[in-house]
Amino acid sequence: MKKNSTRIICLAFFIIFFVIYPTSLFADILYLKTGEVLEAVKITETNANATVILEKGKPRHIPNKDVLRVRYGQDMMEKLYIQTESDEIIEGYLVDQESDYVLIRRKKALLAEEKIPKSAISKMSNKKIVSYYSEVGASFGYRAFLNSGGSKLKPAFAPSLFYAAHPPWFTNVIVLGEVGFAEHKSVNAGQSLQVIPLSINALIFAAPWSRVTDGNVKWTKRLKTALRVGVGTALLRFTTGEGEAPSQAVFFFTLGLVEEFALTPWITLSLEARYEGLFDSAALMHSITPIFGLRYRF
Repeated sequence: MKKNSTRIICLAFFIIFFVIYPTSLFADILYLKTGEVLEAVKITETNANATVILEKGKPRHIPNKDVLRVRYGQDMMEKLYIQTESDEIIEGYLVDQESDYVLIRRKKALLAEEKIPKSAISKMSNKKIVSYYSEVGASFGYRAFLNSGGSKLKPAFAPSLFYAAHPPWFTNVIVLGEVGFAEHKSVNAGQSLQVIPLSINALIFAAPWSRVTDGNVKWTKRLKTALRVGVGTALLRFTTGEGEAPSQAVFFFTLGLVEEFALTPWITLSLEARYEGLFDSAALMHSITPIFGLRYRF
């Protein structure tokens, strides 16, 4: 009696482990031309006209003309995070993987698929990747005051240096610390104004910022438009006609419209039209500055 009971238990275990369990473990995926994805199903038959699957234990006939792709032995489309060599973070679902590329979908039901070369991938994980990088750069502007009053200040060359960081919490923001210098001569003999601005700026891009990941990327994909917002302080040193040079620190703010072009994953050029304001308790001086910039990621 005990032997019969043992045999029945073993037989039941055999059926469960080798028949039922593998059916759920080695499931299949069907990609339909409509964009629909049938996950964790079992293909029971394929003929010239249709593919038969088991869906929730019931057979379903799908015309082969509606089938885009079949994957055997996969339970689901795996959620995937990819970091490229240029620090772009791509989030999607794994469709296929070959020796030289990874095929993903941004959304499961989205028919459009992206082929990402493995040569452009630095990291791939099923856990979210937080990207951070920093840059150094220089900009070269030409500041023209709009209301210098009796000082009659002339436009002047206005170079600056900056350090930039890409916060990992935002996909479309770059933060810059910037310091500059300019000396504006006056129409009046012996007068001039030195301007040394020190500011914190945010570049807010119209779309998630990403660098060139492949040499085949079209030039239009390398263009990015951004809004600059910055605040800080500026040291002003005004030389009078009598030779005096009093100094004062004033509030400084800036607004700009920026167009950037990525030459490579590491080098970015920018053109900017910037409005700047210098404000103290007595007056507001404002100016317009066209700027050419260059950033290098390290």
